[in-house]
Amino acid sequence: MLPLQTERRSTRRVRVRSELREPRTINLTVGYERQIANDLAASISYTHARGDHLTRFLNRTDSVFGSPFSSGPNGIGRLFTVESSAKSRYNGITVGLRRVLDRTCSST
Repeated sequence: MLPLQTERRSTRRVRVRSELREPRTINLTVGYERQIANDLAASISYTHARGDHLTRFLNRTDSVFGSPFSSGPNGIGRLFTVESSAKSRYNGITVGLRRVLDRTCSST
């Protein structure tokens, strides 16, 4: 016989706010390549990427925020919030050399 399972109700509440925005990323890459010898080519490229409204999960009861909700007899314990307030920026330069085996074929 299997033991009876008792149903437990979760005390967690989930509330979705209308301020959440969809994340977006804009990417731009510009490059230049030139053959510098019979069997050698050089290239340089610049890449920029910008992300806005990225999703982040924050523990609002962390000590960084002063633990405002977790202290005292009526403390709620942990409070996690989901926000679309994160940002990301990337700027990179890539320099490369490539050996040209034949005008119709190449390897990197």
